Formats: sequence, structure tokens, C-alpha cells
Amino acid sequence: MLNEQPNHQIAGTKKPGGNPGSFYIACKNVLERIMPISQHVVNSDRPRHEIAPSQNVARTMSSREIADLTGKRHPDVKRDIQSMASELQEDVSSFAHIYLDSMNRQQTEYLLDREHTPTGTWDTLRLTGNALTPTVNTEVSDEITDTRLSQGSVATSIDIGGDLSAEFSFGSFDQLLEAAFYGVWTGDVLRVGDTRNTFSIAKGYNDISVYGVFKGAHVSTFALEIPEEGKVTATFNMACLDYTDSETPIVVTPNAPTTTPFLSNNNVGTILVNGQSLEGVACVSAMTINLDNSLQTQRCLGSERLGPGAHIATEAAITGSITLAWSKRAWQIWKNTFTRLPIAVEFPITDSLGNKYTFSFPAVEVDGELPNGGKRDLIQIELNYTVAKQSPTITRLAADPDA
Repeated sequence: MLNEQPNHQIAGTKKPGGNPGSFYIACKNVLERIMPISQHVVNSDRPRHEIAPSQNVARTMSSREIADLTGKRHPDVKRDIQSMASELQEDVSSFAHIYLDSMNRQQTEYLLDREHTPTGTWDTLRLTGNALTPTVNTEVSDEITDTRLSQGSVATSIDIGGDLSAEFSFGSFDQLLEAAFYGVWTGDVLRVGDTRNTFSIAKGYNDISVYGVFKGAHVSTFALEIPEEGKVTATFNMACLDYTDSETPIVVTPNAPTTTPFLSNNNVGTILVNGQSLEGVACVSAMTINLDNSLQTQRCLGSERLGPGAHIATEAAITGSITLAWSKRAWQIWKNTFTRLPIAVEFPITDSLGNKYTFSFPAVEVDGELPNGGKRDLIQIELNYTVAKQSPTITRLAADPDA
């Protein structure tokens, strides 16, 4: 069987009356590749979806069901199964099943034994806030009647999602970063790609025994804020496909959270522009990074789940801002506004243990206005930047525990 990639869970303090302070949250990676072969134990770097065991479910899960759960195209799910079967030297035809599509044509799907479809474990996310919720969209009746009273409303769609906010720390959010970039960590380097990484996210209120799970959670947007003075914060806006809840706990024995220290502005290292340090020539006091996957929502008639049929990522719009003290070097950088000549920006963030992320933007276009201020003000310029043509990268380097 396959071992699942982990999920994420966090426990809060108990408060009476079902206060959200008692929430916990857990994320599980959505199935990308899966095989029902019990004699093989395979760890895949690709994230996968939790299939929870139940006494009241069928003994098999079809590749079409997996596609529905993960938001992937059925041909892509079949391709992943075929690829894994090839790696394991298994005959994929032994799982094949013929069904009739909506046009009465014969199509092939794969039936996987649920007993050999692993549930995996859950990892703990370190969060400062969780705003995930289903939101029902309604329309009121315009029917003309013999009364002035409203004739009620009807649900037209349900949006499922919200922000996960956190104090940024090394190794705590690598799977969410991977999902935000639609990429895969390769040689500890992450760049923008087209690999869909989705999750199941469990959120519970322990004091009133109410537990929910948000399925097919995509990272819609990601924001990293480095202030002039304070903690480095991260926000992941999630867009989900489905939501269910019950009075039965979903997460029982999650993995422990990471213990790496959270980061602040003091953890930012030398900032390079076009390979040259800005230290002493253009003081950088604050930075932001924003990634918007421009998710488009598909609403599908006939779907039994609450949420949309799919979230489709389109343009990866990566923007941000850099606040600099006004200087000759800052002026030279600002002048690129007119020529649209891209500049390269790179900086590291290193925690007190020596763990390091290096953010590299090989080509960004800058925009901004000339600064102004009073006689007692520090004159600063805020340059907005937009990534152009070349993908930024995040490189991670864990500290040597023996050093």
C-alpha cells in the first residue's frame, strides 16, 4: 500500500460555548498517485488525499471518485495510476473496469481496494488564525403575492474557504508553499509550476464535540509580510470543494508540530539587487510577497457535494513591495519604471538555529511614485514589483544538527 503524505492539525485552548478558540485544524494532502497493492510500501513525494476508513462504504474506490475528491481530471488520475503500476511492475489491467459515460460510450476506470487505500497520518500546522467556513450564496424571491412579506430565499451556490494565518517558521509550511506555487520541491528548490496540490483540512470545536472537514482545499493566494519591526507573517487563502461535519473526532493522533523558531525582521539577511548588496546604499525597511493563482471557479449542475465542481488555476500573478530609504541607489532602481527593465532581487531569511530560506526573484518590473514628506519625516519610497517571465524560487537549507 502507499503511505500518505501527512496532514496538519493544531489544538487550541478550550473555551465555553463552542468558541473558535477551541478549534483544531488538520490538513491532508490530496491523492496524486495511488495503488491498491498491499505487499508494496511506497512513499511518494506527491501529495495525496485522505480516504477515511468506514464500515459503511463500498470496498472499492474508483478512479472517477478519486478525480471527484481531488478536483483532478479523470484522465490525469488514470495516468498517475498507470505510472505507479509501471514503477511497481504491476499489471494495471487487473484493476480496469468498463463503464458507460453520459453518451452511452464505453470508458475505462480503475477500481481500487479501499482496504489497501491508506488513510495516512495528519501533521500539525502552527497557526495564529483559521477563518475557514462554508458561505451560502442565496437569492430572494421576487414573486408578487398578496402580502408584503418576503417569500424566502433559495441557495444558489456555496463558497468554501478562508484564510490560514501564521507566524512564519522554517519547515512548518513547506507543503502549503508547494501548493501555492503549484510546484514540487526538487533538490530543496521550489518554483512555479502546474502541479495541483490540494488538501483536506479538519477543523474541530472540542468543547462542544463538533468536527468538520474541508475537502479539496487549494491555495488560492499566498502572502508573506516582513515588517520594519515585528514578526514575519504568512497568510494562505484556501478555496475548497466540499465540506462535511459530524460529532465524531476526525483527527485522533496527529503528528507533533514543528519546533523551529518563528521569524522576525531581524532574521532577514543581505538584500541583493542585480547581485549587489543594498546595505549602506539603500536601506530596506519592509517587504511583502503576494502570489495569486487567479483561481477560476467552475459550478457544475448535478453535483452532490456542497462546493463548486472545480477550482482552475490560471495566471500566477506574483507581486509585492519593497520600502527603501530614498537615496541615489533607490533613485537608480526607481528609474527602471520608465524603461521596464527588469531587476533581480534576492534575500535570505535565517532562523536562530541556522535554518535558511533564500527567496530569489530573477526578473521583476518595478513601479512607484517619487517620495515626499515633511521636515521631520524620513523620506522613503515604496516600490511595487511584478514578476515578469521568469519564475521566482525558494531554496531551503536545513541547519546541520551536528554543527
